[in-house]
Amino acid sequence: GQVVDPAPRHRHKRFSHQVLHRLQGFRFGSPAEVLLQTALNHGVLPLSELIERSHLERELALAELPALLEGGELVQLEPGDQHPNLSLLFAPRQVVDAIRDNALAEVARHHALNPLRRGLPREELKSRLKLAPRVFNAFVRLMVGSGVLVEHGTLLALPSHRVNLSPAQQTAVDQLLSRFSQAPYATPSIKECVALVGEDVLRVIIERGDLLQVSADVIFRRVDYDHMLEIVTNHMRQHGALTVAEFRDHFGTSRKYALAFLEYLDAHGVTVRDGDFRRLQ
Repeated sequence: GQVVDPAPRHRHKRFSHQVLHRLQGFRFGSPAEVLLQTALNHGVLPLSELIERSHLERELALAELPALLEGGELVQLEPGDQHPNLSLLFAPRQVVDAIRDNALAEVARHHALNPLRRGLPREELKSRLKLAPRVFNAFVRLMVGSGVLVEHGTLLALPSHRVNLSPAQQTAVDQLLSRFSQAPYATPSIKECVALVGEDVLRVIIERGDLLQVSADVIFRRVDYDHMLEIVTNHMRQHGALTVAEFRDHFGTSRKYALAFLEYLDAHGVTVRDGDFRRLQ
């Protein structure tokens, strides 16, 4: 007999037409067919490993690569020039399509089960697909670039997905925001917000920017936060610094809200603490 695949990925199924076709491609195929069959046999590979496993001369394999890419039979998963960078990942179209379809199905299932969430966390999708981090990141970049997925920070979603509140949920949100407008600097606690609208709905109005959570228990309307930020930064530019007591007295609020707001500014690089004072960063 003649060995045509000395390093198979796994045991072949006996008499399988697909396996026999691949082995025939290894034995009698053109260099391009050998390269493609190697990719089909091993899935996602760095270009250097793909060439090594094909047992083709490097220059010959690189010469055949453009035709496979242009024909769509092979897909380059990472950006860059293949010739100097043989570490770039490649995969056959069938593998790319299968992973994409699985990913889209998982995201769609998440939307169906969690209609009030903007998307599926990246890490959760990676775990479900059982992909190595580099391979997963390459596929996400590919799917986002082609428009079949969209990113919302660390969340992934279908472009068609929209978070829509029911009339009852929207009524509860309106009531909550009314309470914020009545006391913009001494707002309801997170616990009170959850009691009124529910945890999922509260997450929705935070994600869409109506509310901004500045600490574990303090939350402001975005418009009120922006107003306070403008006053605080103007005060610091004019006077050089601001104390918690000055903040508290100016807005007629308590130390709890003043501290939460100023510590949020510290954490986000807007201000820096200097003893009892805050100064612009």
